[in-house]
This record gives sequence, C-alpha cells and structure tokens, in this order.
Amino acid sequence: MITKREKLQYIYVFLTDLVVLLLSTLLAWLVTDGLLKQLVPYAPSDWVQTICLLMLAYLLSATPLGVIGIWLSVPIGWALADAIGIGYYLKKKQ
Repeated sequence: MITKREKLQYIYVFLTDLVVLLLSTLLAWLVTDGLLKQLVPYAPSDWVQTICLLMLAYLLSATPLGVIGIWLSVPIGWALADAIGIGYYLKKKQ
C-alpha cells in the first residue's frame, strides 16, 4: 500500500524532472542557436564528431560495458567523424 507521503514524493519527483527537462531543452536550444551563429567556420566533421561522441558515450554506457563503453566511444567517434569528413571533402572536391 502506497502512503500519501510516497504519492507526494512521486509527484514531486515527476514535476521536478519535468521542469529540469523543459529548462534543459530551452538552454540547449539557446546555446545551440548562439553557438551555431558564432562557430559556423567549423567543419562538419567537428559537429559529427561531437554528436557521435555524445551519442556513443550515452548508448555504450547503458550496456554491460559501463564506463569502458564511454572510453570506447572516443575512438569510434573519431573514426566516424574522419570518415564523414573525408566523404565531405571528396564531395566538395568534385
């Protein structure tokens, strides 16, 4: 049986998570908008590398690899960014 106090705790946690999600999304949008306006000269491979590293670190850390998955995401992200950068260069060269 769930007590009234436990119900209030669940509601509190849900609401705080919701507020944090909304604020994080807003902050990410503002930062990304500001950064993209300032950092346009960066190569697409830099953006791909950053996104790949973050996504791979998140995905691999959820596997049984744990922290080792985060470390493995670095060389994998570099390799993916290099491959995409080379493809981008070859496409622009034509």
